[in-house]
Amino acid sequence: MNIREPYDGIFLIEIPIPTPLRSVNCYLARGRDGWTIVDTGFHTEETELAWHTAFRELGVRPAEVKQIVVTHHHGDHYGAAGWLQQQTGAAVLIL
Repeated sequence: MNIREPYDGIFLIEIPIPTPLRSVNCYLARGRDGWTIVDTGFHTEETELAWHTAFRELGVRPAEVKQIVVTHHHGDHYGAAGWLQQQTGAAVLIL
């Protein structure tokens, strides 16, 4: 898993996926009132570990996540949304 900050307060997190593509770009964005996740990866054990690692490395408590935004209806973009909602209590929004 790779994490980088392409813009101030917006972190790109490469979540591993079990396809030839190997990863999907997901984001954690810091807002005034908390964090937003954009896209989630498939729901796999590897995805869960990647999100736990990202939260730890960035110092984000799951309760600080206020919303989860899913950009489109592909499993690698929404698959872990329900699990992340359980972890964070955040609303899930689908564009």
